[in-house]
Amino acid sequence: KSTPSNISIAFITLTKNPYSWLLSMYNRPYHMFNKKKLSFEEFLVEKCVPLGRECKTGYYENPVDMWNKKNTSYINLAKQFEVELLTYEDLLFNPLEQLIKLKAKFNFIEKEGYPINYMKSTKDDDKNADFYLKYYGEELWRSKLSEENINVINKHLAEDIVDYFGYSFI
Repeated sequence: KSTPSNISIAFITLTKNPYSWLLSMYNRPYHMFNKKKLSFEEFLVEKCVPLGRECKTGYYENPVDMWNKKNTSYINLAKQFEVELLTYEDLLFNPLEQLIKLKAKFNFIEKEGYPINYMKSTKDDDKNADFYLKYYGEELWRSKLSEENINVINKHLAEDIVDYFGYSFI
């Protein structure tokens, strides 16, 4: 809620299960890596050069390190400011409940006609809300991970961050 004399800032973060996040990042690595397509195995150990918007110099050791550090930064942000740390899964499975929680916490003013839940994917015409509910709800993404992938990911995942957001190691 803001007025000219009283400006407030609300921070809302969104964390996704590290395993499914890595698969999503691999499929759409919006700014990382070489122009050639890496295998998922190569991707998991490749250094990541961040975009300027990420306010990080240097690089992340690998995409798992990126997940750890991004989510650590969310936790640290919440120690200093008013923050709601959402998970992708909570927002996907309970969008109205999450919006009600945000409205109450931040005293948001509801606009008429909102919220609108888009039922079609903005990335793929063949996917819709039902697809995502099933894909993430039944954790169908797990079938895309080999035992070796899981071992590499687990080797780099920060247990305290995984636990903080209520996720589990595979």
